[in-house]
Amino acid sequence: MRPGSDLDERHRQLLSHADEAEALLGKRRDNEHEVSIQIKTEFMQLWDGLTTDHHAGVLVLAATNRPGELDEAVLRRFSHQYEVQTLTSYVER
Repeated sequence: MRPGSDLDERHRQLLSHADEAEALLGKRRDNEHEVSIQIKTEFMQLWDGLTTDHHAGVLVLAATNRPGELDEAVLRRFSHQYEVQTLTSYVER
């Protein structure tokens, strides 16, 4: 298959994974560095573009053990949220 062909474009998919997502996508704070705020803003603007193209084939997956630290605007962009118990929670039962 030739790169850039129509068939290639229709089957292109992307999986983006962020572990410890609160480090990049945490709540914005008054004392936060301007560059950090700009990174979050740009990330969310690009993310908005992904959600408007239903044929984009992009999956954004984020993991955190501190969901309360994630920015509200980020949480709104996730269509699904799952809480996964830790292994120790299953062992203690």
